[in-house]
Amino acid sequence: MRVETQLLPTPDTRVLVGSPIAWPRGAEFDEIARLEDARDTSGRLQQLLEHADARVRARACLALGRCPNLPGAPRAEPPIGPLLCARLADADIGVRASAAFALGLRAEAGSGPILASLIPAASDIEVRARLVEAASRHDDEFARSAVLAALQDPDPRVRVEAALGIARWKRDLPGGEAADQALIAALANRQRAAAPGGAAGAAANETLDFEAASLFALSRRSSPLGRAAFLTGAQSSNPLARIFAMKGLATLATDAEIGATLQLALNDLDWRVACEAALALEARPTEGATAALSRSIEHASSHVRRAAALALPRCVERASAQSRELAVQGVERALRDVSPAVRGGALIARTRLDLLEPSDAEPQARQSTRTLAPARSAHDHLREWMRAADPHLRVAAATASALLPAPEAVTLLAELTSDEHPLVAGAAIEELGKLGTPEALSIVRAALVGADDGVRLAAVMALGEAANPQDVPLLEQALTLASGEIEPEIAFNTARLLGRIGGEEARRLCLALAAHEDAYVRSVARSTCFERFDVPEDGPPAAPISAPPAEPRLERPARNPLVRIDTTRGSLVFELYPAECPLHVHSFLTKARAGFYEDTPFHRVVPDFVVQGGDARGDGNGGASWRGDSLRNEFTPRKFARGTLGMPRNDNPDSGGSQIFITHRATPHLDGRYTAFGDLRAGADVLDRLEIGDRILAIVELRVASR
Repeated sequence: MRVETQLLPTPDTRVLVGSPIAWPRGAEFDEIARLEDARDTSGRLQQLLEHADARVRARACLALGRCPNLPGAPRAEPPIGPLLCARLADADIGVRASAAFALGLRAEAGSGPILASLIPAASDIEVRARLVEAASRHDDEFARSAVLAALQDPDPRVRVEAALGIARWKRDLPGGEAADQALIAALANRQRAAAPGGAAGAAANETLDFEAASLFALSRRSSPLGRAAFLTGAQSSNPLARIFAMKGLATLATDAEIGATLQLALNDLDWRVACEAALALEARPTEGATAALSRSIEHASSHVRRAAALALPRCVERASAQSRELAVQGVERALRDVSPAVRGGALIARTRLDLLEPSDAEPQARQSTRTLAPARSAHDHLREWMRAADPHLRVAAATASALLPAPEAVTLLAELTSDEHPLVAGAAIEELGKLGTPEALSIVRAALVGADDGVRLAAVMALGEAANPQDVPLLEQALTLASGEIEPEIAFNTARLLGRIGGEEARRLCLALAAHEDAYVRSVARSTCFERFDVPEDGPPAAPISAPPAEPRLERPARNPLVRIDTTRGSLVFELYPAECPLHVHSFLTKARAGFYEDTPFHRVVPDFVVQGGDARGDGNGGASWRGDSLRNEFTPRKFARGTLGMPRNDNPDSGGSQIFITHRATPHLDGRYTAFGDLRAGADVLDRLEIGDRILAIVELRVASR
């Protein structure tokens, strides 16, 4: 990684200068970072809760909150929960807020009522907001009641946390409908009439206000009671509210009014809103949407063009011949698009149209669909795409192949499982698992003992409900063959699979996994043994004691560092947060300085969600930390907003590595569940243009020269 000193223009200097950092005095910060990294809860972190420096106490609270509370793990001494609860009465506001957040991360039984009781009396807004957030993470009746009451809090920040808290609750929770009603009532009191999305809407300030947070919660809960709120939100001046309104409408049964709203939103000047409208039309096809979607094939954003192409076949399944012809023409244009992502989506759409049989009521439509290709020609057409140079087009061919009748689908997917790129082979295995035929599952089982761990992981996941006692020897062999950074994920998913299979051999192998060197694998295996095989919680073999990780030499810069990520679409500038996420920042900068990220791809792009890259394998399964292991989580109260730089992980919260993701918008369901270690400071237009297959060219550390 190069280091560049830049004398930035005066207007930009205000933005492109990292914030100053107030480090705790002495060496306590480094000590806390080391103890947290080692997951050492034997007493020293608890002692630091009594430190004279409030910043040390707050940081110790956060570290204890991040230490996982896993089944089968050694119990912390002294216990963490009561000590954090005691810090809720700390004289320092920052310590109280940090303790509340930490209690939410741990969600230990018994702390929910304590959090709930403190919310009404908390005079500081930040503390009250963190208490509400923490209470929402507890499965506790008192905590839920306190969160609902916070919907009427006088401060908007607290009301937002209450709305986001409701989004975390299970949909089938007792009283769930009452929670939706309370949220809708609070929203109705504050939801302002806004101009339709357009020039004014696109220029509006993008904030996660109460309206947007409430619509997010209702959409996450798929609440049928949210219909009126979604329709009103579709006209908001806040782009986030419009986005979440589209997501909410996608969960409802469509009618003429919803259909018209979605079609109108395809013209929104914010591409994310238009994209969500197209995705909603794919999920909930509406009559008359074909013409609007066909026009969206010409949209400036490739994300919208792809979504429109995928939605077109869904909207013409029982449509007129004219609508079918429009869909055919739109998909044909998308097949010639400059964007590989659009062409891949169009291939899937074309295959659906190829196989679409017109309704018997409209025999005249049959000739229209044949202008694209005879239904049985899809097999030969897909073979051409299977030879494409771009692996992401071959992935699209795998997805499209799975749409064919089972014998043909299995033939094509079987060939793709031998693809040289693990992304393609893994996608083919995933599709074979979904097909679930004996022939398809036979190929999946063969991949369990193949040569690539990423494909092996895909096979474990694809086997799923089809696994049976005869698979246990194959799974045991797969575990023997697995090694390196993907092996723990193979192991804990195998433990879950063994629980589904049952039987003495599955029990034996699961007991062996309960002594795995990885703490999360041990936890999953122990839970499976206890829940499925009637093994007492203290029955599995004792967990081995892992050697402590190498201690990093953490830098303590005066300001947050700035880095520029140069991509094939342009450059993005990020501010990093070493005081909040010291290990993640250290690992990212160390690997960047070694040139690790140069020419690595963006292997995953989910429009209006994230762009993900930094995996040298290119399939999302690779990438360790700077020292070759996994990064422990460093969750913080910082929210995921537009352009937040985050760390991907699997089900294990402590499974970060080299990969990165960047959010297209606020993503509240990631808050407190993924590590946010940076934010975008320049290059939002580049972020919007990034597509799957684009690459990181270089990462440059910036130094701002003084005048």
